[in-house]
Amino acid sequence: METRENSRRPISGAEILAGTLPFLITGVWLVLSEVPAGWGLPNWLSYAADRWFLGWLLLPAFGVAIGYSLNFPRWSYPYVGLQFIMSLYMTYVSTPGLRILGYTFQRSLLWGWRAWVPLFVAIGVGLVITRSLRPLGRFFTNLGGDATQLSYAFFGFSPLLIVFSFDEINDQYSLPWMALLSALMLATAWLYLRQVGIPGRAAVLAGGLALLFAGAIVGTYLYWGKTDMDLIPSITLSFYVGTVMLLPALMGFLYNLFEPGA
Repeated sequence: METRENSRRPISGAEILAGTLPFLITGVWLVLSEVPAGWGLPNWLSYAADRWFLGWLLLPAFGVAIGYSLNFPRWSYPYVGLQFIMSLYMTYVSTPGLRILGYTFQRSLLWGWRAWVPLFVAIGVGLVITRSLRPLGRFFTNLGGDATQLSYAFFGFSPLLIVFSFDEINDQYSLPWMALLSALMLATAWLYLRQVGIPGRAAVLAGGLALLFAGAIVGTYLYWGKTDMDLIPSITLSFYVGTVMLLPALMGFLYNLFEPGA
């Protein structure tokens, strides 16, 4: 189990790269997917941007499998969060005409249980590598050393939250906002992983999430205008969602603050 002393150790550059990679890749997709067709983006790149969203089901699965085999180090938690939220979302999504491994999705056919296959396969790969179910328990017991890791897992929801915020908004308008929020998302992940102390990690996540939600609210409000968008429900919903995401980090911060000898 990761102890409180181990949780305060600096991590390597490779671990920082691994922990920021899902935000880098999804951020690039967010930007490319908003580039207008008339801007001369190569056809293969435009096609890739259209298909990369499905890759969000596969990308975190690799991180989950590797994280499982390494007893879920700190950097692996957002992969679990992104995998969970994407599987949950795709459960209720239909992709008519999409062909995968010889199977074509029909109109109105929801992904259902299929959306959870990458997660189960990732766990299966980790189980084959480690020959143990113990890493599944370590995912939770590691939080005893640093509860902010669970909030970091929730931070893996960020790419999908950004997509939802700018749904049905003109590409040319949303493009700079996608670039800004993607950079902010990546910077938050990088700063979080570089923090040695738990209070610093909690502060980075709180500040990053606050800026992300504020940017999404301001960006959409400027587009829709006060006649088509009521700010109060958006602010209230963001507050509740942000509070849930940050609650583990807050608990970890308070425990660290009042821990004897801290």
